[in-house]
Amino acid sequence: MAGSRVLLLSLLLVAILIIVLIGLLNNWQKEQQFKVLNEKREEHVIIICDGKEQMIIIHSIVLGDVVLFEPGEIVPCDGIFLLGHNVWCDESGAMGKSDMFEKLSYHKCIALGER
Repeated sequence: MAGSRVLLLSLLLVAILIIVLIGLLNNWQKEQQFKVLNEKREEHVIIICDGKEQMIIIHSIVLGDVVLFEPGEIVPCDGIFLLGHNVWCDESGAMGKSDMFEKLSYHKCIALGER
């Protein structure tokens, strides 16, 4: 009877160890994938500040800067969509949902609010 308890306890400890190791491996893989995505991210962006186009590091964006971007680029900040046509965004990185969302321009949003 004592031998079966030791065997059962040993099996339980091995199962817990396997679960912990799988969790650690999964977290490590996700961290590596996140690092790869961050390395692919654009580090510079073109803005209009004081009426002039400038290329700056994305971490230097401040309130009032107008960010210019092309199709396929990652929008590096939150803001108001001023001008463009048929703009759709994948917000899966921020919201967790993989649906594409159409972005309305500032003027269209104001018009919707006035109804």
